[in-house]
This record gives sequence, C-alpha cells and structure tokens, in this order.
Amino acid sequence: MHNSSFKVKFSFGLAGLVLLSASGILIGSTYIPPESTLSILLNDSDVPRAWEIIIWDIRIPRTLTALSVGAGLGIAGLQMQTLFRNPVADSSILGVTAGASWGVALTVLLGQSSAVGLFAVGTGWDFVSTVTISAITGALIVLVAVLFISQRVHSIGILLIIGLMISYGLASGITLLVAYADPENIQRYLIWGFGSFRTVGWQGLAILMPSLLLSVGIALYTLKQLNALLFGEPYATSVGVNITRLRILTLSSTAICAGVSTAFCGPITFIGIAAPHLARFTVGSSDHLKIAPLTAITGASIGLIAEIIAQLPGHNSVLPLNAVTALLGAPVVIWILITYRKTSHV
Repeated sequence: MHNSSFKVKFSFGLAGLVLLSASGILIGSTYIPPESTLSILLNDSDVPRAWEIIIWDIRIPRTLTALSVGAGLGIAGLQMQTLFRNPVADSSILGVTAGASWGVALTVLLGQSSAVGLFAVGTGWDFVSTVTISAITGALIVLVAVLFISQRVHSIGILLIIGLMISYGLASGITLLVAYADPENIQRYLIWGFGSFRTVGWQGLAILMPSLLLSVGIALYTLKQLNALLFGEPYATSVGVNITRLRILTLSSTAICAGVSTAFCGPITFIGIAAPHLARFTVGSSDHLKIAPLTAITGASIGLIAEIIAQLPGHNSVLPLNAVTALLGAPVVIWILITYRKTSHV
C-alpha cells in the first residue's frame, strides 16, 4: 500500500513536470498561439520564421536548462543534507560555487587583464564563453582543494566548517575586487550573479546536460549507502559502507553539479535547500530511493516555475531569477517545516 501511494505521488509529480515544461515553451514575452507552437515543434514551415527562432533557440533550451539544473541542484542538496546532517545544506556549502564566482569575478571585474580573459581574446571566445571558462576553472580549483582536505579530515563537521571558510575567504576577495573595479564591470558581474537559465543555449547544453547526468548518476549509485548513513557512520561502517569512498563520491557529485550549474547559469540559490524538504514532506519517509526521484522532480519544477515567472509573460522585462526562487519558495518551505514539526512531534 505504501509503495502504491509513492507511485501515485511520483506519477502526479511527473505529470505536473510535463505540464510545466509545456508551459515553459508556450509562455514568454512574445505571444505565440499554442497551435502555432505545435506546428513549429512538428516542423511545419507555415509559421513566421521569427516564431521558429523564439521556440527552438530560446524557449526550448531555456526549458531544458531549468529542468536539468533544477533537478541536479535538488539531488545535490539532498546529498549535502544527508552527508553533513544539516537541514539547510546545499551544493554551495562546499565552496565550489564560491570558487566559480571567484573565477568569474577575476575575469569580469579585472577585464581582459586576467589570465582567462587573455586566453579568451587569443582564441576568439565571446564574453559568455569566457565567463563559463572562468567559472569552471575556479570551481575545479576548489573541488581539488576540498577533495584533498577531505582525505585528511575525519570529522564531517570540520569539513563543513572548512567549506564555509573557503566560501567566506573567496567572498572577501570578490568584495575587494568589486571595491576597485570599474562601475561597468561591476554591473556585468552583478547581472551574472542574478542567475539565469536563458543564456545557456544549445551549445551550452551540450556540455551542461552530460555533466549534470554524470553528477546525478554518481548520486543514484550511492543512494543505498546514504540510507545507511542516516543511522550514523558506525552503523554504516558495520553494514559494509566505505565512509571515505562514499564521502569522495558524494563531494565529487555535488561539486560537479555546483560547478557546471554556476558556470553556465550563475549562482542559482534556494532550489538545493528547498527541493529535498518538499520531497520528504510529500513522501513522508527518509528512504533516499523514494526521496531522490521526487527531489529531482521538485527541483526541476521549482526551476521551471521560477523561470516562467521571471520572464514576466507579456512584458519585455525580466526579473532576477534568484529573487524569484527565494520569494516563491521560502514561505512554502517555512510552512512545511513548521507543519511537519507539529505533526511529527519533533
């Protein structure tokens, strides 16, 4: 009966995600009739060329980006909350997101004087690609540092604090760069920091989606081990879980997700914290084999809803994505946590 209930919830979530995906393609600043959108998807040439470009080059890549990044960040948040036993942990807790931001800050705030900027100019890469290269480079450097430290720190609590200290240190460096940067470069960096699913495009998706699939694949491989970890490291060890290996796999999976998501979309906040809690509340269980699929669906749904709202359908203006994710979801999560606390007598 319990499995049947989970299947129903999963089916409803999947159906809702399909509807949201369709809405992401149908809704935008330019009104395109649904029948015309369907004709475009079916490669009917009897529609304006401008509409075809909007659907194929803007809305579909944007929707796929919101789906994949939302799902990936949701799973990464679930991993971090389990590994660190911290209900407000997400992928940014490792410092990898801060590393990506640091890489972007060096390129954008220092302009072409940075090493990555000089490389981009020499190879003919455009501005968006330069930012992406910078973010990936910064994320990789922090990832290597975190994995190195994790081999020498046995306490997961100390590793958490070290990750936070890395984030604070990099953030202070970015503050110094902002203090002495040109106003125009500061504006460009701030816009990047708002987060966006619109700037990725098909070329970016060719790198982003395989990377996120790798991250989620590693996470799925460790779900049973994470279940054992819920009962503590001594119990997990007693049932054959290699804690060091599990920690490396989990940190690597989360860091890959955080690094590529930040590189292509900017630092997307809130989804990684909210999605696991919403999934737990829906499932009513701590079983990762059940929570993980719904967490992916929930994260993808939050990303799609936030992106649709941020587009301000019918208007040419666009809201900052991070502002929408927080304003949209924070009250819901607060309500769920309070309700869950009352009903579970925790």
